[in-house]
Amino acid sequence: MQFVAGDDAPAPIGVPIDAQVTFPYAPQVNYEPLRLGVQFQILEGRRIVGVGVITELTA
Repeated sequence: MQFVAGDDAPAPIGVPIDAQVTFPYAPQVNYEPLRLGVQFQILEGRRIVGVGVITELTA
Protein backbone atom coordinates (compact mmCIF):
# COMPACT_ATOMS: atom_id res chain seq x y z
CA MET A 1 0.00 0.00 0.00
CA GLN A 2 1.32 3.44 -0.89
CA PHE A 3 -0.09 6.59 0.71
CA VAL A 4 -0.78 9.24 -1.95
CA ALA A 5 -2.86 11.83 -0.10
CA GLY A 6 -3.31 12.72 3.54
CA ASP A 7 -1.52 14.45 6.38
CA ASP A 8 2.27 13.93 6.34
CA ALA A 9 2.57 14.21 10.12
CA PRO A 10 2.40 11.02 12.19
CA ALA A 11 -1.07 10.48 13.67
CA PRO A 12 -1.33 10.12 17.43
CA ILE A 13 -2.32 6.61 18.54
CA GLY A 14 -6.09 6.17 18.48
CA VAL A 15 -6.81 9.28 16.40
CA PRO A 16 -8.64 8.49 13.13
CA ILE A 17 -7.26 9.97 9.89
CA ASP A 18 -8.35 9.97 6.25
CA ALA A 19 -5.81 8.85 3.66
CA GLN A 20 -5.84 7.95 -0.01
CA VAL A 21 -3.76 4.91 -0.94
CA THR A 22 -2.83 2.94 -4.05
CA PHE A 23 -1.78 -0.67 -4.34
CA PRO A 24 1.57 -0.93 -6.16
CA TYR A 25 1.34 -4.68 -6.81
CA ALA A 26 -1.68 -4.48 -9.13
CA PRO A 27 -2.31 -6.39 -11.40
CA GLN A 28 -0.17 -9.23 -9.95
CA VAL A 29 -2.31 -9.36 -6.77
CA ASN A 30 -6.06 -9.97 -6.78
CA TYR A 31 -7.67 -7.07 -4.91
CA GLU A 32 -11.26 -8.18 -5.61
CA PRO A 33 -11.89 -8.99 -1.90
CA LEU A 34 -11.59 -5.25 -1.13
CA ARG A 35 -15.10 -3.95 -0.59
CA LEU A 36 -16.62 -0.99 1.23
CA GLY A 37 -16.60 -1.57 4.98
CA VAL A 38 -13.79 -4.15 4.91
CA GLN A 39 -11.30 -3.70 7.75
CA PHE A 40 -7.57 -4.03 7.11
CA GLN A 41 -4.26 -3.88 8.94
CA ILE A 42 -1.06 -2.08 7.97
CA LEU A 43 1.97 -4.19 8.84
CA GLU A 44 5.68 -3.51 9.16
CA GLY A 45 7.02 -7.02 9.17
CA ARG A 46 4.97 -8.86 11.79
CA ARG A 47 4.08 -5.69 13.72
CA ILE A 48 0.68 -4.01 13.23
CA VAL A 49 1.27 -0.27 12.81
CA GLY A 50 -2.20 0.75 11.68
CA VAL A 51 -5.75 -0.44 11.09
CA GLY A 52 -8.40 0.90 8.79
CA VAL A 53 -11.75 0.53 7.07
CA ILE A 54 -12.36 0.96 3.35
CA THR A 55 -14.77 3.86 2.87
CA GLU A 56 -14.39 4.49 -0.88
CA LEU A 57 -13.09 2.60 -3.91
CA THR A 58 -12.04 4.18 -7.21
CA ALA A 59 -10.79 2.66 -10.41
